[in-house]
Amino acid sequence: MMTGARFFRLTPTDTLFFRDGRPYNQDDEGLAHTHSLFPPHPSTLTGALRAAFAFGQGWNGRDAWPAEYLEVLGDGPDMTGGSLRFGPPMLLRERATGKWEPLYPAPLSLIGRQIRRTEADPIGWTDPALLASGPALNSDLGRVRFPAAPVAADASRRKAVSDLWLTPAGMACVLAGKPPPFDETHVVHYEDLWQQEPRVGLELEPGKRTAKAGRLYAPVHVRLASGVALGQAVSGLKPDWHPAPVVPLGGEHRSAWVEEAEPPTDLSQPSAGRRCITLILLSPARVGADWLKPAWRRLVADRVSTWKPGTDSPQASSPAWRAGSSRTARSRRSNGGQRWASSSTIRLSAPSRPAWNGRMPRATP
Repeated sequence: MMTGARFFRLTPTDTLFFRDGRPYNQDDEGLAHTHSLFPPHPSTLTGALRAAFAFGQGWNGRDAWPAEYLEVLGDGPDMTGGSLRFGPPMLLRERATGKWEPLYPAPLSLIGRQIRRTEADPIGWTDPALLASGPALNSDLGRVRFPAAPVAADASRRKAVSDLWLTPAGMACVLAGKPPPFDETHVVHYEDLWQQEPRVGLELEPGKRTAKAGRLYAPVHVRLASGVALGQAVSGLKPDWHPAPVVPLGGEHRSAWVEEAEPPTDLSQPSAGRRCITLILLSPARVGADWLKPAWRRLVADRVSTWKPGTDSPQASSPAWRAGSSRTARSRRSNGGQRWASSSTIRLSAPSRPAWNGRMPRATP
């Protein structure tokens, strides 16, 4: 976790609903198929926590933030001028011991063969493997190594794991370069963490108690299982600042309890002496084009949209790399020192946190 950070856990009071970038208008034909995103994008959770801190300082929820708030919380969705820094949104699960552990999105380099999920096999996946580095090829990205599936008779039947989350033990396997076993110690199926809950709403004619024509909508909410919550680390917060106990979270007038909690145990530090590193995004992130050079792990882009402060319209959506995207680079010795195989620098412009293995060499221009 970030040095000097405080950790906050958010537990939903009921269901949650997080929009994506698609239209959500009353006359839109796709309205009846609007599913909630989960977990939410980083900007959603950071916005909720910033509001919780403002409420905790006495904000009424309507007026513009005064200067003393902006010095800490920042201005607008980019938090301009603020001192706060956030870690990635984390999915948390309470264990039988009462301690909470973080769960990590499965890297897109983790592949397996999907099977029917049953009570005897609650995972629904078998034959785990990690995509390996293929031979160096010339491409429009330069000379790079693209992903290569392991040589096996059933390799063509394997695909990226899409509905599993990794426990700390599972992520430790990935960071050690080994595929985690598909068992309950290392992975968790998302249906054991949350369920989709369809809902139907309609607008009534005032005084008539009859449905108004064309005013039907059917969002699909998310209901978290008992002992599952969201969490995020925050640094740069004044010691005497505390959040309000309940804060709005997401759309459809949803809310969550907010409490300061003990931070989860960090992943183990990488061992020294390796010449290869892998960065794995634990939450969606906006990064520059240099992220692709060199790259031989799978990358998938989503689009992220935020709300314009003080208005009833969203910001223009922007592309973001999906959680689980990973990038691997090799280092090499040069003039007695160690440097990147690529001289470019990665800049993360949205809250995210890379998990990494191997020795981190110093980048040189």
